[in-house]
Amino acid sequence: MAKFQKVKVVHRTLKKGSYRWKTWYVEGFDHLGRRIRIQRQSKTEAYAIASELDIKLLNSDMEVRPLATRLSKDQLKQAEYAFHRLNDRWTLDQVLDFFIKRHHEPTVIVTLANAREAFIEHKDRQGVKTRQLACVTRRMAKTIDPERPVHDVNQSDCEQFLAAVSSHPQTRNNYRSDLHNFFNFCLSRKWIAQNPITNITPMKVARRRPGILSTKSTEDLLRHLEGIKEGRMVRYYALTIFAGIRPGVDGEIYKLDQAIRSNGEARYIDDENSVIHMEPELTKTLHYRRITIRPNLAAWLQAYPSPIIPANLSNDVRPIRKQFKLTHDICRHTFISMHVAAFGSMGRAAIEAGNSESIVKKHYHEQVSEAEAKAFWDIRPSAVTTTAT
Repeated sequence: MAKFQKVKVVHRTLKKGSYRWKTWYVEGFDHLGRRIRIQRQSKTEAYAIASELDIKLLNSDMEVRPLATRLSKDQLKQAEYAFHRLNDRWTLDQVLDFFIKRHHEPTVIVTLANAREAFIEHKDRQGVKTRQLACVTRRMAKTIDPERPVHDVNQSDCEQFLAAVSSHPQTRNNYRSDLHNFFNFCLSRKWIAQNPITNITPMKVARRRPGILSTKSTEDLLRHLEGIKEGRMVRYYALTIFAGIRPGVDGEIYKLDQAIRSNGEARYIDDENSVIHMEPELTKTLHYRRITIRPNLAAWLQAYPSPIIPANLSNDVRPIRKQFKLTHDICRHTFISMHVAAFGSMGRAAIEAGNSESIVKKHYHEQVSEAEAKAFWDIRPSAVTTTAT
């Protein structure tokens, strides 16, 4: 009789076009040497089949001894299979002690839909922007039954969802990060025993250099803004380009505008000390930071004292963004790159931008020449340039 060889359960990724999915194969040979290869979508079902096949192989290869026992027939089969799987590496007591110490049943049964709602409310109370988190968790709840207990959602479910979301590695990684955040929240509430995202490895992404405006493009943009709408959009762009304040709806620039309207400009834009005070409640990181008002920015702010966010700005900037090919953070990326190149300090650039020095070094170092950066920090309003000439 052939020597016993355990049946294996193999986890594989299948691909059809851009769609990928996980599946399980039960593979091995029976007691007659015939090959076994069974495909199942469910991990639990695959291991159940493997267990049955292993027991059949054991029964065909091992001596059966009659013993008095209180165990039922099914319990005896389970015990035999457990000892076979341990393969003398650990005792059954060791495995049971390990499992009992670390495994915890959820204290409350919570559906995926209710867990998602509680998560979004929790993030809202923390002051976190939840638009992206809400979108990701809503899409997951459409893919996985929202009435399913959240502790029943496993790694395979999450892998299949991420595979269906997008084939772009960075998009997949962003979704993975948001789901990891969601399941960590569930873990903290003891609704799940472990985070099913933890063992899903992020995809490798080749990072490109961030897009920035050249000195000429920056000047062309500002000259154009001076000539339209009575220059009322200049202040917004001057602060994002020469102070690196984060743009966007609910971004730092909008919060700064609202704070100035409520408390007055002097508290935040300190002309006497040439500093912009970004109070913690205005910043993305919730940490105070000081941004130096350099001479050219001071000239722009003095020449165009209109509100930072004028009425109808969201509509007015659309043709501007299209004409000058402005992506969301291009002005801020320009500020950091030009700061590093002109003033030679990644640490100082990181402090003013509200980034870490490692991020500045990784993404913004050596983007432009020192000569171009110096010219960038000398771009001034047309009236100032004419007077100086």
